[in-house]
Amino acid sequence: MQSSNKDTGKKRKNEEIEKKEITKKKAKISEEERSSSSVIIVNSEAAKTSIDNYQELTSDIKEFEKLNSPSQLATNVKLEYCNFLSQQVSRSIYNPRFIVFGSSLNGFSTRSSDLDITLLIEGEELYQDPLRKVYRRLRKITSKISRCQLIHAKVPIVMFEDLQFGFEVDISINNDSGIRNTFLLRTYSRLDTRVRPLVIVIKEWAKANNVCNSKSGLLSSYALNLMVLFFLQHNASPRVLPSLQRMFPGIFNSYYTIDDIQKVGLQEICNSWKSENTESVGELLIKFFEFYSMLDFREKLISIRTGSIHQRPVWDSARGYKGYINIEEPYTLDNAARSVYLLIRCKEIISEFKRKHKQLMSIGKPKNLDTVFSVTTY
Repeated sequence: MQSSNKDTGKKRKNEEIEKKEITKKKAKISEEERSSSSVIIVNSEAAKTSIDNYQELTSDIKEFEKLNSPSQLATNVKLEYCNFLSQQVSRSIYNPRFIVFGSSLNGFSTRSSDLDITLLIEGEELYQDPLRKVYRRLRKITSKISRCQLIHAKVPIVMFEDLQFGFEVDISINNDSGIRNTFLLRTYSRLDTRVRPLVIVIKEWAKANNVCNSKSGLLSSYALNLMVLFFLQHNASPRVLPSLQRMFPGIFNSYYTIDDIQKVGLQEICNSWKSENTESVGELLIKFFEFYSMLDFREKLISIRTGSIHQRPVWDSARGYKGYINIEEPYTLDNAARSVYLLIRCKEIISEFKRKHKQLMSIGKPKNLDTVFSVTTY
């Protein structure tokens, strides 16, 4: 009996020792966890600081995009403008078919966007100088439009200003590639909510800093669109955008008819892509300037068709590749930056990207839209 009591007492003693050891281990683990937690907290604070660095900029970008978005009424007016043109031109051209394309419909429109329209013509009408017919007819409507001009360029247009609504209208003939590009860009604009705000802000910066003005030998608004999309395909990690022409070669190609394009449901395409990139639009803006401040514009070519950087094509003046800024047009493969035809303009544009990146990364500079839009002087 005494032996049994001794065993029981010994067992209890051992249990107490084990409990103490467990308590010590728990205390040690708890201390390690606290130590580890403090490290995590420090990292979290650092991450929070990093996020805060872009928080104001991101908020500014979203607000700017919202304030500069056209109203639904303004959008409807532009879309219905084709009816007005059809009524006016039908006396000169049988059953005219006008289609809106460009910035008013590509997902990147602003309150100041012009209205691009193309007239689809086939058969004998095509050989009867339809653009001149449009020009002659519209010149007679002086009560509704002003400054009507027939401009002979690579893509001839009739250009005028609508007196009632105040926007500029450009009319071309059979601009199929323009319609396809509009459909392509519109789809890209809907793949990720960061795309449109980023494009809108960068185009505003480009206008304020003498980078965007194709009539003055600078980049066109369209070329800037392609630059932003390419950055989001190629340099963002993980990538924000895919190459739609590679994902859906049966839809985004030069053989898809205009009627086919108008039947495509964008939502199904958009549902097929979700980016794993979690960077804010503010972070992406800073990285955009960093990327293009280092890119060798004169020797490299960027392509949203492939989502890759290529070696610049050999000198090809017909396609617009003259060794300056090289941006591949996704369907015709021409140079979308052909408006930059002077070396001095090319150098000015490259310098602006470098200056803006340096300014945004400099110590003590607030990373908000005031800094982005300000004209750089160093």
